[in-house]
Amino acid sequence: DFGPVIIPICDKTNSPVWEELRATSTPESFISLYTMCVKHKQFDSAALTLRVLQLIGSIKRSFFLGEEKSFAYTMTIFDGICTIIDKNIGLDQKECLHEFCRLLGRIN
Repeated sequence: DFGPVIIPICDKTNSPVWEELRATSTPESFISLYTMCVKHKQFDSAALTLRVLQLIGSIKRSFFLGEEKSFAYTMTIFDGICTIIDKNIGLDQKECLHEFCRLLGRIN
């Protein structure tokens, strides 16, 4: 298992890469990708997508520029989790269920 994802402080404010990672569209994209993978029965890819969500869900709050942005990012992930649960997306697949449970445990 792994701990929180720590981004070097010297790089976290000015880089366009970090700005993209901070955007709420990032977890939304991975949640959409997960849904697509399940729809097309690509369950290994779906499980891998959930692993990526685990990593981005573990980013320390200090990476974000303000508590509001950190909260919005976390809520985007929670909204995706709720959608997956409500629609039972891929949870009948053992590897997806396993990674989904790990995602639930990793959200900071």
